[in-house]
Amino acid sequence: MLADYRFDSGLNLGMTYSHIRGENPDTNEDLSNRFISPDKMTAFVNWPVSPALTVNADYTYVGDRDEFDADEEGNYANYQGPIDGYQLVNAKVSYQQNDWLVYTGVENLLNEDYFPVASQSLTTNASYYTKGPGRTVVLGTRYQF
Repeated sequence: MLADYRFDSGLNLGMTYSHIRGENPDTNEDLSNRFISPDKMTAFVNWPVSPALTVNADYTYVGDRDEFDADEEGNYANYQGPIDGYQLVNAKVSYQQNDWLVYTGVENLLNEDYFPVASQSLTTNASYYTKGPGRTVVLGTRYQF
């Protein structure tokens, strides 16, 4: 599902939502996390405050997914580990003056402590089990020739 609306002022709001399920037609087993992602919702706002100043914010929600059982030792097959959901918020402000663009932003604004879906899903290789980045501040400039 996708919704997007642009107001006359230039303010743009939007969101997406996905819910996917599926099974292997040969075995009637649920498809693994390799093929099926947890429910996901995104929302964004893009606000041109003035011709030179723009504010952006976005939100991402990833839901839980726990379709598979562990073996007798408590281990999951690769791509079958349970997924713990998480939420991320990002914000950015940019200022354009002639050929110069100056911007700043904060990724993972709320400093969510999370493991991305791929890290949680790949259960047979511990080196892939890494946390997502914490709060990150970005400051930059760009000159357009």
